[in-house]
Amino acid sequence: MRPAAFLSILLLAACNDLSSPLPPPGGDQTPDPTVGELGGRVLSKEFGVMPGIAVQVSPDDKATVTDDRGDFEVSRVVPGEVSVSIGGLPAGCTMPEPQLVRLLPGASVRIRFLVDCSGLAI
Repeated sequence: MRPAAFLSILLLAACNDLSSPLPPPGGDQTPDPTVGELGGRVLSKEFGVMPGIAVQVSPDDKATVTDDRGDFEVSRVVPGEVSVSIGGLPAGCTMPEPQLVRLLPGASVRIRFLVDCSGLAI
């Protein structure tokens, strides 16, 4: 075998599987149809949007925090009955009840929490 042919075969073997397409720039953006996504916003009449509020998703035990617009996103949530709760509210704000959501595979659900902060001394 000639050295050039041997090097070509060696290079192909090192590349593993050249038949697989390359992922799009920025990673694979294809949604996974076996999981869902939850998103939403936390608001209060007294403050408007509420940034920095903890959001917990059960039974997946996933957590996040609201951004500066009071929005949150939780991806790759296992479908089924899901409970979403919030915490870390300022003193004087009343904690709303957790929200139960039926999440279907591949679905995206948005919810909203309205927090009562009328007991807060401003």
